[in-house]
Amino acid sequence: MKYSIKRLASGIIQINLTVGLVLYFVTLYLMQYSTLPIVELDDLNLYIYLASTTTLFSIIIALFSALPLIVLMLKYKYFSLFSSSLAFGIPAFVIFLIEPVTFHQIAIYINLAIGLAFYYFVSREYGASNNTP
Repeated sequence: MKYSIKRLASGIIQINLTVGLVLYFVTLYLMQYSTLPIVELDDLNLYIYLASTTTLFSIIIALFSALPLIVLMLKYKYFSLFSSSLAFGIPAFVIFLIEPVTFHQIAIYINLAIGLAFYYFVSREYGASNNTP
């Protein structure tokens, strides 16, 4: 079965824009709301800007780190739910090790959710099981 790298890259971008953007926005909103429960319109504009910037960085990191791993996993038939989540979770975990703050810890969980969504994207796109010869 041939896997299109362009299709996988567009899937990473689509999933980051749908799942990642929403989760990053909600995370930033809840982190601010827990310290100051008053939210104004300017704050929401800032959350949208920060969430879209964080999503852009997440897309760039995923394209340069997770995509090569996923292509190798698909080529050698090691692609699974665990390996997909691991491929997306490793960069966030390395960033958390460099600077252990709460947002980076939450970003690990967001990237694991993105990996989960990407697994279902690939299994829907290329068939239910990758382990068939």
